Amino acid sequence: MLVMVRYIDGNYDMVVAHRLEGLIKAGKILEFRRGNGWARIGRDSTRGPETDYEGEERRKGTSSDHPTY
Repeated sequence: MLVMVRYIDGNYDMVVAHRLEGLIKAGKILEFRRGNGWARIGRDSTRGPETDYEGEERRKGTSSDHPTY
């Protein structure tokens, strides 16, 4: 998927979505387009809050269920 970005210098470009986080971390983009409008780096939330899950493990096939040989 392509995402429209606006670089710090004001130029616009389309980048593949998996490169977006790297561009944000490198400080190369000012904002990017998402479904509900432009997200401004440093002003708008770009990711939900990262929290550690403290509940019971419910996923199937955890490594403890299947020993490796």
